[in-house]
This record gives sequence, structure tokens and C-alpha cells, in this order.
Amino acid sequence: MEHIPRNYLNYTLSIVLGGILVFLPIVSSSFSDLDGVIPIFLTNLTCSAIFIYWLYCKGFKSAELKINIVDICFTLYICYGVLRITVSEVIFNPVIVCEWFGLVIIYVLVRLLEYKFLRVLYVSLLLGGTIQAVIGVLQYVNLLESNHVIFKITGSFSNPGHYGGFLALSIVVGLFMWRAKQYSITKGNIFFPCILFIQIVALLLSDSRAAWLAVIVPICLLFANNYFNRPFYRHWYIKLSFCILIIVMMISLYYYKKASADVRVLTWNSSLFMIKDAPVFGHGIGSFAANYMPCQACYLDEHVGGNEALIADNNMLAFNEFIHVSCEQGLVGLLLFSGLLIYAFRGTDNIKHGLVARLGLITLFVFALFSYPSSIFPIKVCFPVFIGILGKDRKPFIEFILKKSTTILLLGVVGFGIFFNVKSYQMYNHAYNSLKNGDYIRDNSKDYSFMRHNKNFLYLLSEQYLKHDQINASLQAKKLLLNIAPTSSLLCDLGMIYLYKQELDSARDCFLYAKKMTPNHISPTYGLLLVNKAEGNREECTRLSKEIISMPVRVVNNVVLKARKEAREYIQKQ
Repeated sequence: MEHIPRNYLNYTLSIVLGGILVFLPIVSSSFSDLDGVIPIFLTNLTCSAIFIYWLYCKGFKSAELKINIVDICFTLYICYGVLRITVSEVIFNPVIVCEWFGLVIIYVLVRLLEYKFLRVLYVSLLLGGTIQAVIGVLQYVNLLESNHVIFKITGSFSNPGHYGGFLALSIVVGLFMWRAKQYSITKGNIFFPCILFIQIVALLLSDSRAAWLAVIVPICLLFANNYFNRPFYRHWYIKLSFCILIIVMMISLYYYKKASADVRVLTWNSSLFMIKDAPVFGHGIGSFAANYMPCQACYLDEHVGGNEALIADNNMLAFNEFIHVSCEQGLVGLLLFSGLLIYAFRGTDNIKHGLVARLGLITLFVFALFSYPSSIFPIKVCFPVFIGILGKDRKPFIEFILKKSTTILLLGVVGFGIFFNVKSYQMYNHAYNSLKNGDYIRDNSKDYSFMRHNKNFLYLLSEQYLKHDQINASLQAKKLLLNIAPTSSLLCDLGMIYLYKQELDSARDCFLYAKKMTPNHISPTYGLLLVNKAEGNREECTRLSKEIISMPVRVVNNVVLKARKEAREYIQKQ
């Protein structure tokens, strides 16, 4: 231990953290099995191993640790989150625990890293963005295949919105690294404008308004900070022109994809119902998907006849992380989270690397106002990185020597975290292998309750049961799925099963509830038509048939064509 150079330890920490920033998006794309949880487990195991290595090198040598206000705020928020995970009505999800564990370890590793090695993290993020930009451009010219059946460019991500968010972070960090070089284009710095040009082109191709704003806002803030104190920019008409330009830009972005923007407004309004139900402590971490669609049904029920009914769709995302935190963690969680951000930003003007980290964090949270970075692990890991950097060089709140007993305790905690990650992976691997091998079909009494938190697994299992005519087993799996991710599509599936079983009242209840969630979807109305046909209610069937024929829909697909055909045939027979 005594012969391990100090810089060697910092090199190891910086290379591992930098490697995560560069390769995590690529790994996430390559290991999409098991609902994409493998990259989370790999990240946690890698970071845990490096932290154990640090404890081995420093923990038994009475290392001095300094705890500041940012560390305390971060710890309070994490402790509250752990409490809400363990004490709530939400079905326990081990993946959420693994995610939070990994984010904490990354924050600790960044805090342990010395200043001169932080540049490695910025270079890594810039490199990661460059790799993604090249992949995206190659996808655009059809030399690589996109990861989405609809969108042409996604990089290593599953969606162009995720892709744009990662590029935004890389562009802002790269731009202000170049700024430190006085925007020089000499031989040593020419790669900055070249790399940034490629990334900006890829960002524009991503067509993500949230990502565009995430780049524009920090640039505008820096411009205002640098130039509004100069004589020319002090004139009121210059500042007014700047404000008008921003307003025009925001309105233009709204009308650029008006339908998409209106869906977000509907989501935010509906989420308020969830906040009202549990304003103080929230519904529990991981509860948004279980509660959103019923809240949307309530909102639409109170706003009958509005435009919202035409754009309502199945959704499980808040499209705003502050609303998301309020729904799941309540006012307490929102205050702790906001307090962490406030203290992270305060007093960072003179901190080395503070400006880049602040602008990176601003980029992340502008993106979070209109998207869902907490659901995108390669972007989510940037949060503890930026917070950890801003937590450096603060006045210590607590100073202590790391004793051997404390080191052993930390080793125990990290060891338990590794054990929990491994067991969670084994659980997922066993469940999906059993699903793939048809074990649940051969023995439909086989226990899968340990996966009752996983909506994708339950859906695949229910469809597999249905394919093999195990109706009751499929119904049971879909009921479990309804508890964690209710949607109008799922309710229609349940309604069809009840219809098959001739349980018409239950089928009607499912279709009516589905219609409240998404009034513009034709499937619930078509289901009600089938129920009334089975009951022989001719008058109601005629009304529903006319409604199906005249109903405006967003997309005309096979379901719509089939429903309209049957509706016309029914009317013609009358």
C-alpha cells in the first residue's frame, strides 16, 4: 500500500469515471436485454471496485476527510429518497435501489478526485458526445441503422430526445473548454471548433427542442453575464431587444411542434392531481407510472369538450423532473432537491472548474424542464458528476480522520451494495431466461412475484400466456401490470379477456375507464360496441357505431380500420 503513488490512484479514478461518461451510452445500446439494467449493474460494480481500491489505499492510512454543506445536502436528499423507497406503498423495485447506489458512489469518487484530474471528466464527456455525433451523422446518411423504427437518428440511444440531451451536455462543456482557450483556432486548438461543429449538426438533426433549449439557455446566460455590464449593452433598448428575441424564440419552438408541446401541458396539468393527493411526502419513488393515467382520466373528466381530449395518449413520464420529484417525493423531496441545487451553485464563482460545472448543471436542468433525464441512465450519471465538482473547495463543515473501524464499516456497506447488485442481476436473468424458455407456460403456477415491479416482464408474460390460451394466467398477470402501469391499451386488453369469458360487466368497466383515459382512442369505444352486441342492445350499438365512424383519430391504423368497418356493417344491417 505504501508504494502506491498518489497520482496513480487519481489517474485510476479519473480514467474509470471518464470511461463511464464515454462508453455508458454505447454499452446501454449494446446490452439492451433484461430491460437495459445490465449497464446499471456494470457501472455500479465498476465504481464499487474502484471505491474499495481507494479505501484499501487510503482508508487504513488515516486519510483526512472534509465534509461541506453540499455533501450534507446531498446526503439528506439521498437519505430521504431511501426512506421513501423503503416506506411507501409502491412495490419494491431493486433496480431503483441499484441506480441510487451507483449515483452515490459516483458522487463520492468525484469528490475524492483531485482538481487537476477533473479535466479528464470534461474531456471524456466531450469525447463521448463526439462519438455519438459521428454515429448520428452516419445514421442520417444510412451507413448505420437507427435504434428506433420511426426516427432516423438516435445515436446509441433509443430515442432522439435522449440523444439530443447527451449532445447538449457535451456541446456546452466543449464550448466553455474552448472559451478557456480564448476561442483560439491555432494548431493546438483547432479540434475544438471542428468537434463542436459536428456535434451541433448532430444536435440539429436530432430535432429535440428540449436539447436545443438546453444549449441556448447557458450560452445566453454567459453572454448576459459577460456583456451586459459593458456600456453598449447597458442601454434599455438593447436589453429589451434581447428579451424580445428570447420570447420570439420560445414561441417559435412551441409552434414548431405544437401537438407535442400541448401533450406536455396536458401531462403537467394532470400531474397536479397526483401532487394534490399526496402533497407533503409524495406517492413514493417509482410511483409516477402507477398513478399518472388515472389522474389524466380525472383531469379530462373535469375538462370535457376541450382540445385535451383529442391529444390525450397513454403516458408514463412527467416531461418535467421537478414535477416528477413533487409527485413521487412530495414537497419535502422537492425542498431537499432544490436546497441541494441552491447550495451547489452558491459560492462557486471562484472555484476552479466551477463555471463549466455550473453551466453543465444548468444544461441538464433546462433539459429536465421538458424531458425526463432521470429515466436516461447515461445522462443521469452526469448529475452527481457536476454536483460533486461544485462541492469541491468549500469551507469544511466537518473534518475528521478516517479510522480503520470506519473504513471497515464502509467496506461492509459497499460489499453489501455489490451483493445486492449481483443478486438483482441474477433475479432478472433467471426471470427472463424462464420466460424465454417457456417455464411459466409449462407450469403456470411458477412464482414470478419477485418481478411484479417490472411492467415489461409482466406484459411479455401475459402475452405469452394469452398466446398459449392460458386465459386465467394471462388475466392474473395483466391485473398485476394494471397496479404498476395502468393504460387505456391495457384496460382494453383486460376488457377483451373479460368479454371472452362472458363477464360483460367487468368488460364494460374496463372499456369505460379506458375511454376516460384516452377519449380519442377508438379501441375503448369499439370494445363497448362489442359488449353491447353481446347484450343485444341495438340502440346503444347504433349510437356507438356512429360514434366510431365519425370519431377523429390521430393515427389511422389497422385497429381503426377494423372498428370502422364493423361499425359500418352494423349500421347497414339495421
